[in-house]
Amino acid sequence: MSLFGPSIPKGITKKEALYLRGRLMAGRGAEKLTSLAVERIMELVDMAMDSDTYAERANNVQQVSAEEAARIEKNIADDISTTQQAYVRRIFQEFIDKNKVPGLF
Repeated sequence: MSLFGPSIPKGITKKEALYLRGRLMAGRGAEKLTSLAVERIMELVDMAMDSDTYAERANNVQQVSAEEAARIEKNIADDISTTQQAYVRRIFQEFIDKNKVPGLF
């Protein structure tokens, strides 16, 4: 959150989608996702990419909220292992926790 800037909820923005794909492809060992699984995840992310709240619409931001990310994780749970699920959850959380609006401090 910013002191004097827009108050945008946390989420995965449209600009970050390319970086998200790269991070998902970068798994090692048991965390390694197949390209098919990554494509499926990215399709779900693209479908969830919209402005849900007033703050997002007012600031013209399209993003996947934390709730939508949790739904995506639930939708892909049958297709990937528990280790891969934990990896996807960790990567989603990294992107959701990033401060999108630089503040005064």
